[in-house]
Formats: sequence, C-alpha cells, structure tokens
Amino acid sequence: MANQCLACGASVTKIANAVVAPWITEISGQKDPQFTTLLNCDNCEFSFFEKRFSDNEMAAMYSGYRSDNYYAVRNSWEPWYRRTVNDAYSGESDHVDERVSFMTNILISAGLQECKTVVDFGGDEGQFFPEIDIQERIVIDVSNKTLRKNVSREPSLGVVKDKIDLIVAAHIAEHVNDPIDFFTNLISHLNSGSYLYVEVPMDRPSIKSHHGSEKYAEMLSRISTSSKRKFIAHDFASGIARQFGFSIPKRGVVKQSEHLNYYNLKSISMLLEKLGTTVLKTEATPNAKVGGLRLGRLGVLVVKN
Repeated sequence: MANQCLACGASVTKIANAVVAPWITEISGQKDPQFTTLLNCDNCEFSFFEKRFSDNEMAAMYSGYRSDNYYAVRNSWEPWYRRTVNDAYSGESDHVDERVSFMTNILISAGLQECKTVVDFGGDEGQFFPEIDIQERIVIDVSNKTLRKNVSREPSLGVVKDKIDLIVAAHIAEHVNDPIDFFTNLISHLNSGSYLYVEVPMDRPSIKSHHGSEKYAEMLSRISTSSKRKFIAHDFASGIARQFGFSIPKRGVVKQSEHLNYYNLKSISMLLEKLGTTVLKTEATPNAKVGGLRLGRLGVLVVKN
C-alpha cells in the first residue's frame, strides 16, 4: 500500500477496498478483475485510489473517449450510463452553459473581467471559455474535433508560454496519475501575476469502516468474479446510494472508475499554494448534476506568485 499522499507527501490511511471498474478492464483488453484501495491523507484530506492507470489503460480510455465503442462497453456494465451523460458536454447544451456560467462568476467576482490570452487545457472544441473579454482563445487538446469560431488549437503549452494570462484546467485533475506533476507543469507556463482556474468534481464516495475490512475485500472479490448481472446489481445499488448522498451499502461496490483523485477545498488549496500560487476565489456546488448524475463542482482561481 502507498504510504504517502500524492498531493502533500504526508501519511495516508486506507479507508476502503475497491475494484477497478469492469468496463475499464474490458476496454483495455484485460480479463481478470483488478483490485485496489482507496486512501485518504491524514493532513490535507486528499483521497485517491492507490492504483494508477498504465499507459495502455489510459490510451484505451481516452484515445476514443466517449466514442461509440466507449459508450457501448461502458453502458454494458453501467446501464444507467446513458447518452445524456456521455454527450452532456457535446455541442450546445445546458450543461455547457452551466459550467461556463459557474466559472465566469468566479472570475468576475475575483475582479478578472478581461484577459488577452486564455488557454483551455483539454478544452475539447473550445466550448468552455468563460464569458469575459478575451482577445485570443487557445485549446490544448489531443482531439481533432472541429473548433468553435475564434478558437485555435496548439499541441502544447510551451508553444504559447510567454503570453498566457489565464489557464483553465477544468475536470482534468481528477483523471491524472500524478497531481503534483500535472499542476507543476501548468504553473510553470505562467508568468508571475497570471492566473490558473481549476475545476474538479466533488464525487468522492461516502464509505464506512466496514469497507476497509478484510471481510469486505473478500465479499468484493466474490461479487467481482460472479456473473455480470450480479455485479451490476450490487453496483447499481451503490450508485443509487451515492446519488442520494448516502454511504456505499454494506454489500455495495467501492469502484475505481476514470476518476482517480478526489479533492476538497482544503486539499486543492494546499496543493496549489505549495506550488507557488495564491488562492483568490473558490466556489462549490456539491449537488451539481451532469446528465442527471450528481457529481458536484468545485472551482478555484489562483494567481502565480
């Protein structure tokens, strides 16, 4: 078991046994269930799954992220994962508007109403730029999707390093293997006085001490090696509990899906400040939904020292 926090380096405690989502195992060409643990930092309250995804697993998940094959495999294991969730941020949608509005309000309330150059790291089609006065909109994204009007794409931050006023990194940090490396890279491309906006979900499962026991680990192993229908039934009950803010049931499934990391205000603030920034404004909506699923939303605006 890992004994250090990936965000601050302090000691961690195992709080639950877990299984890697079967759709990830299948889409990455693996047959046997993979088991892991959910850890929590005793200092900064950062929670994370011990297992970090391999290059093969990352490529299998994200090279065709939310594609038809991705949807088919995931939906076969999670029938509640509908098109409304898969396509929530595609095209023009209320979810895009809500996300943009949430970020815009944070920026404006901090006095940031105009920027010459804004870079959206992982910005898809360019649909998520805040509604402030922006002269140049750039996305750093591996996809070849058609971009929105007045948006350009670059392969890396280094190309535009010296002229960035604001980097947006929304709903990326929960997916990365190394949070410190990820944020260090972003911040290194900012000049002093430039800004970084980070947004993450607030979807850490609520668990009980039972989930960290050997008895639960044995039960989870039995469920994960039983029939697909039985696993889905236990997983569905767990999902329902999470949507209503309840703990994972005693016989439920603690599951590592594509979100490896769970941040709260304390952990994200401590991490960003440790890397040479000052927190200017934060906002949280724990009950925010995407495609009908309750995921929550935490936004943090920092300035580089």
